[in-house]
Amino acid sequence: MENALVVLVFVVAIIYKIYTNFKKEQAAAAKRSPQYPPAGKTTIDKAKTIYPKANIPPPIAQDPKYNTWDSIEQPTNQAQIPDEVLRIRKQREQQLLQKKKAEVKAAPTSNTEKTNTTFDLRQAVIQSIILERPYK
Repeated sequence: MENALVVLVFVVAIIYKIYTNFKKEQAAAAKRSPQYPPAGKTTIDKAKTIYPKANIPPPIAQDPKYNTWDSIEQPTNQAQIPDEVLRIRKQREQQLLQKKKAEVKAAPTSNTEKTNTTFDLRQAVIQSIILERPYK
């Protein structure tokens, strides 16, 4: 019982010492860089006193008809679209179709090239050893 009382006194003394050191560090940290500005005037209050509210003119009224891209009327029927635009659209569609046909024709040649290759086990083992070296 006597030993327990002595140990308890030492533990309480150590905890008290840690607490006092913690308070000292908190005070020192507050002096170094305070997180909050001092209780006096803030920078906003200072700015208001230095720069009084200026007479700001009201914003310029804009015509709501031209505010957005959606407000621009798009031609709805083919009669309003110029002939040149229609001709260029058809040319682009034809070019896209030709590209797609060329890709379809080119695809089988790449498949035949893949099937013609043979698997060389010896070469594969050498390459895997080069890539995954057991030592560095």
